[in-house]
Amino acid sequence: MRSDFFRYDRSAQLRFLVNDERAEDGATVTDVRYDDGEAGEVDAVVVRPRNLTGKRLPGVILAHGGFDGGKHLFIEQALELSQSGFTVLLADTTFPRKGDAAAVESAVRTGVLTHRRGLDVLKSVYKVGSLAFFGHSRGGSEGAILSAVEPRLGAIVIGGMGSPSQDRRSRGHEEVEMGPYFDAVFRFDAALYLSVSGARRLLVQHGRHDAEVTLAEARAMFEAASEPKLWREYECGHGVDGHPAARTDRLAFFLDALDATSRRTVE
Repeated sequence: MRSDFFRYDRSAQLRFLVNDERAEDGATVTDVRYDDGEAGEVDAVVVRPRNLTGKRLPGVILAHGGFDGGKHLFIEQALELSQSGFTVLLADTTFPRKGDAAAVESAVRTGVLTHRRGLDVLKSVYKVGSLAFFGHSRGGSEGAILSAVEPRLGAIVIGGMGSPSQDRRSRGHEEVEMGPYFDAVFRFDAALYLSVSGARRLLVQHGRHDAEVTLAEARAMFEAASEPKLWREYECGHGVDGHPAARTDRLAFFLDALDATSRRTVE
């Protein structure tokens, strides 16, 4: 496990810019840009309730999967969360479809630093209280790493992710050609990071019919994770991120876990 690989200078001045702001469904939706902790810049959206301005709200990051930028994928869910009193940040991240170890490692590090810097944005710009994270697929892998390196998170939900098995190499790929690529990906096995003990509460959500990440892979990851943890599975495929029951369970988990975090802080 490479926890030192994800260090950055939190004391460095945050480069933050508002590009646009609009009202939508009782929320303020803001297009922003911030630095990724190093030389890069991140395009993101912040969604927060309009009628709770000035109050110390909980913050949550929603992280998409796939290879291309996809912050737009969770706008609807961000609006739902804002109605329950959350300030939500959604950032674009990318990942190479093929390449060598250096390309994979750079993308993994940039993705994790993007979210760590996103927590800085929520804390320093939007003055949130407790913090949570939901990641789907590749975003779930980033969430697993964050569980080991980011003590500010009180609640983490991972959907559609698991520990890699050898047959994942050949699912839609040419094993020989993609060998070095998958070797690098597998070195960041989510289970290694989730096994690190911490105060965060973990919920793993998975579809029983997921063809991208099997139920067995997800269970293996979950079994390796340290407590406190919860497992929930649903009658769906890889799209557990949008499954109605999973969305309801996530909201309930965030509300309960972050309330518990707030109580510990007060005590």
